[in-house]
Amino acid sequence: GYQVDIDTGNTPYDIHGQLTYFFDSYDQLRRITFSGKCGDPWLVVSTLAQHYRLQPEPALGGQLYLTRWNGQVTNLLLIKPSSVLLAEDQRTRYQLLLEINRPAMPLRMSDEAMAIIEQAAGRGRW
Repeated sequence: GYQVDIDTGNTPYDIHGQLTYFFDSYDQLRRITFSGKCGDPWLVVSTLAQHYRLQPEPALGGQLYLTRWNGQVTNLLLIKPSSVLLAEDQRTRYQLLLEINRPAMPLRMSDEAMAIIEQAAGRGRW
C-alpha cells in the first residue's frame, strides 16, 4: 500500500487523517482506505452516498454505511464520536473509517472492515 496524510482544510466539513491506496500484483488499484477525523461528517456521507451508493445501517456506538453488490458488502464507512474532544478544535468531533474496494474484482473486504461488520451483525443491529 501507499499511504499519504490528508488535511483538506479548516472547516468542520474538512477531513484530516491518512489515505491508503492498495494495489494488486498487476499494479492496479484494488482498495482505498481512509482513517481520520472531521468536525461534521454530513458532507462526507452525502458525497460517498452519491458516488458509491453507501446506505445507512444501524450500528452500536456510531453510524455504519455499506454498499452491497450481489449480496456482498463492498464498501464501508464507519462514523463514531471521537473519544477525546477539544473545545478549541471542532474539526475532530468524529472518527471516520472508510474502505472502498474496486468493483468487478474478486471481492474481499479487509480484516478490519469484516470485524466491524461482524460486530454490528452479532449485536443484531441489522
